[in-house]
Parts: sequence; C-alpha cells; structure tokens
Amino acid sequence: MQQSADLNEALIFFTVVEAGSMTAAAERLGMQKSTISRKLSAMEERIGVRLLHRSTRRMALTDIGEEHFQRCRYIVEAFQEAENILQHHKSEPSGHLNIVAPIEVGQLVLARQVGEFVQRWPKVSINVELSNRRVDFYEDNIDLALQITPPNDQDLVCRRVWTSEMILVASPDFLKGKTIHHPSDLAELNTIRFYPMIDNTSGWVFSKDGEVYTHIGQGNIIFNNITAIREAAIVGAGLALLPKMILEDALTSGVLVQLFPDWSMPVRHVHAIYPPRKMMPLALRTLLEEFGGTIG
Repeated sequence: MQQSADLNEALIFFTVVEAGSMTAAAERLGMQKSTISRKLSAMEERIGVRLLHRSTRRMALTDIGEEHFQRCRYIVEAFQEAENILQHHKSEPSGHLNIVAPIEVGQLVLARQVGEFVQRWPKVSINVELSNRRVDFYEDNIDLALQITPPNDQDLVCRRVWTSEMILVASPDFLKGKTIHHPSDLAELNTIRFYPMIDNTSGWVFSKDGEVYTHIGQGNIIFNNITAIREAAIVGAGLALLPKMILEDALTSGVLVQLFPDWSMPVRHVHAIYPPRKMMPLALRTLLEEFGGTIG
C-alpha cells in the first residue's frame, strides 16, 4: 500500500536546500538537526529515490532531487501565498516597492494614487520611475510595471486597472476653412501620430448607430509622448487622438476642439504587469486592490 505524502517532509527538504545545510535549516525551523536528518531519510525511503548527496563536508542535490525541489518550492510558496491572503485584512502593508510607469500615466494618475497610498500605509516606501523603457523585472528588481499595451511575454501577469476615453481633437486654427461633417472628411488632413501605438497601422475606428468607419491617418509628425502630441495639436500641427484626461484644460479654454463627439471610439486601457508565481508582497497586493476605475 502506497504511503501518503508528508507535507512536513516537503517543507523540511525545501528548507534544507534553500538554507544550504541541515544546521541552518534546523535553526530556521526550530528543530533538532537529528530530526531533520531522520525526516529526510524517511522521505527518501518512502519515495524510493535519493534526493541529496550528503557527506560531512558538503551536500548536493541529485538530478531528481533538483526536480523535486522545484516542485516543493511551488507548494511552499502556494501555502505562504494562501496564508498571506488570510492575513491580509488584519496585517499592515509594509516594505518597499519599485514601480515603472509611462510618463503621463505616472504624472496624471499614479502620482496621486501613490501619494494617497503611502499616507494610508506609512510603513510602505515606493520608488516610481517614469519611463517608457522595456522592463526586465528580475534584473531590474521591479515589482510592478504599468503599460498601455499588454506585454508580449505570456509568462507575465497582466490585468487592466484603468480605462481612459479617447477623443479626437484639433485646434480652431487648424480647422479654419475646412468642412468636416463625417470621419471620411479627415482623409486629406495631417495627423499627429503616436509611436508605437498600433493605431498607426490599424487606424482610428469611429462608430455611430451601427456605422463603422476606419481612418488611417497620414502625417509628418510622430511622437512617443502624448503630452507632446497635445502641444503640437494646440499650435495647429494636425489632428490628434488623445485620452480625455490630458485635455480638460485645453478643451475648456478652447485651444482645442473635440471632433465628432457623437461618434464612439475605442477606449485605452492601462495594464498592471508583474511576474507570476512570485510571493506578492502585501503592499503590492493592497496597492493593486486600490487601483481601478475610469481615468477620463
């Protein structure tokens, strides 16, 4: 009859390997070294394979021991994660977080969120880098990245946290003398384009009462920054498709005018990106829970 698995043995084995010795593992677990040695031997005898090469001087994993260690790591981290969730509502977030976000998202949305968050949870410190660079989570020690476009890396966790309404605008000077009643009237007009948004190739999609029209913009200006696009539009350089959240003052003052307010356009999403199967700090979990909603 096959003996059932012993989770205590798995924890002991994992701790011995992670700590580097039975002595160090015994200190971490509050157990006698002899007990740990006995438990490891019992585990190997029960499953019928040797997991560790042990001598008085050194300890090394066998090939199958390395495989088993990775499985045990997943079990231990899953258990710790479960306990972390249970403790969430009675524990106070603490520790340090490193976050990377696009410049405009950081300035217009994240800065306020972070400012309010650290006031609620003063034991948390947060370093925010405003950049559009590609993030290497492990090499750069990044806990969270915010991105407009989802990542290509399928191994990363990606969840939507904010949604932004997109609207088409231009300056009164740019529109002067032009007859624009329908999105098709935009065909010959200069477009200020945003790189690397996919709209540069797939177009702007307008919809109204069942009608759908796609406009492929052509223009002589490309920016990788939406604030720069707004400023160029204000001086009359062309049409601009921008999130409403950065246009409030320009629309109120009249330096920009919204085109086709009765047509719908696709919204933009801000995504929270972070590595999977990683023990999520309570501070990060809490911050993600406090994100959400529409940002204009």
